[in-house]
Amino acid sequence: MKKLLGILLLYLLCCNVGFASEAGAIREAGTDQKCFDLFEREKIFKEKFLPKVKLSEGIFVTYIGCNKYYDDWSWEYSSDTDIGIAHLKAHGRCDSEQKPKYNLMGCHLFSIGDIIVWGKDDAFVKKVEEEVNAGLKTKLVKLKTNLDKKQKESANAKPLTESCIRKGTKLFAAKKGPKLYAKKNKKKAVVMYLGCKSSATWGYAWQGLDDFDKAKEKSFNKCLVNIAGKGIKNCALFSIGDKIVYGKDAAFRAEIEEKLNKQSLKNKKRNINYAQEYLLWNNKVFSKKDSTTFKKLTFKKEKNISDVNKRINYSANWKTKKLFRAYSFSAEYEDNITVEVLIEYEKDKKDFKKAEEKALFYSKMYGQMPDFLKTYNKKIYIHNDFAEKNGSGNAWVMHKKLEFHTNLINCQNYLGYSRCAVIMVHELGHVIEKLTGVISPSKWQKARNLDKQKYASKYAKKNSHEDFAESITAWIAVRYKSDGINKSDLTKFNEFIPNRLKFFDELNFNMHPL
Repeated sequence: MKKLLGILLLYLLCCNVGFASEAGAIREAGTDQKCFDLFEREKIFKEKFLPKVKLSEGIFVTYIGCNKYYDDWSWEYSSDTDIGIAHLKAHGRCDSEQKPKYNLMGCHLFSIGDIIVWGKDDAFVKKVEEEVNAGLKTKLVKLKTNLDKKQKESANAKPLTESCIRKGTKLFAAKKGPKLYAKKNKKKAVVMYLGCKSSATWGYAWQGLDDFDKAKEKSFNKCLVNIAGKGIKNCALFSIGDKIVYGKDAAFRAEIEEKLNKQSLKNKKRNINYAQEYLLWNNKVFSKKDSTTFKKLTFKKEKNISDVNKRINYSANWKTKKLFRAYSFSAEYEDNITVEVLIEYEKDKKDFKKAEEKALFYSKMYGQMPDFLKTYNKKIYIHNDFAEKNGSGNAWVMHKKLEFHTNLINCQNYLGYSRCAVIMVHELGHVIEKLTGVISPSKWQKARNLDKQKYASKYAKKNSHEDFAESITAWIAVRYKSDGINKSDLTKFNEFIPNRLKFFDELNFNMHPL
């Protein structure tokens, strides 16, 4: 899986492990009428949520939960121009912060924008998302129309005071400020706007993007939102890249902008040769409700296995080994397929019930994989050593041993069920790629060449092996799970990798239960 899992760091969320069905998955609307009645009686939606809809810059979503006695509750919310990120942030915060704090039974989707979706089915939720997305696009068009005018007004507004400039300089050079970010990300355009009346009354925003114009637009708009209601008249352009441009002459600023515009153009040219930046990351292509060929899980025995790879994060040394203490289960599937599922436990910290729950969770997910991916893989290792504080982990295969390993956590919540299933497909794709009796290396390379340096995802560009795993995952989604992909992305897949898709079509794989 390698670098793909590093993408998880972008979301900066932290969640607790949870496999119980009542926990509530991302985008899963709540159904508990008693919990809903409690919120309605307290007028939470009207008094707490609706006011924030008006203030939010993007799409506003909320997640709520109640404890088992219905005498305590809590919620979390988020807004973003990307609805997938809004869901991840709101659900992740609810699950990691509110759930343990208030002993909530779970965190479930309550509202999108100003519409309550609690108690509604997936089709209703999807329809609301589409309508809210359309409304946001209209809003953004209007904002863009007025952007230049507002920026000119800001440029001509009353100059920042000395105390404001000192404030801006401190923000600019902060530990997580734009100056250090720009130095670490030299190919990105980093822009900061500052609105300020005094050192006590101020607002600012900065953005680091591949596109310089978008970075200016987003940071300026966010600054306007942040100063709303503070009596501040303007948001001034304060810094570009790792340089403060406020108070400098036009030539100084123009030189910096020219460099960033050239880099933005390079970024655009470089980024147009893949269908999605992060493969199927914001698409719900797998669900717990999907058909599975799983039949039976049987506990066999406890095992101590030496020389198992220890991969706590992406940068871990492949030579690092450990003693893998595990409960061994046998999972049985239709078509006489079996796999050994090994759940690791810490020394002197055994919890058979929790291990069995994990084994059952992954066994059912594994049963949703098409038969041709299940046929060759022999073992599933579920590791329990996690290094990343944000809840991410790793996934990898030992193709010579036909083994799938993962220490991903929060597949129920933080990652979302679909994302974990997509990762599983990707890794199982690595298993069969090395089996030359199944995959012809020469025919695969021919398909790649015919697609003329176009890819399913940005990560697929890394090498032929990652291209194979990403492409076979995209093929399964496009051919068998297309309802979960938006139309524009579906069109891109067919345009960018048609020969790879044809290559997999012609292998006539057994796709049961898809």
